[in-house]
Amino acid sequence: MKIAAVIGLFVVDLSYLSYKGWIDVRWMEMENATRSTLTNVAAQASICSK
Repeated sequence: MKIAAVIGLFVVDLSYLSYKGWIDVRWMEMENATRSTLTNVAAQASICSK
């Protein structure tokens, strides 16, 4: 639960900084990396649960 809160706060911070123009966030690359990571986590969880 705490990890999800930290990740959520991180994304909110990135959004704010991007909105202000202080950083340039490549949202598509972030989405692809997140999708890949979640797919790997799900695969590992299914292997461990067997």
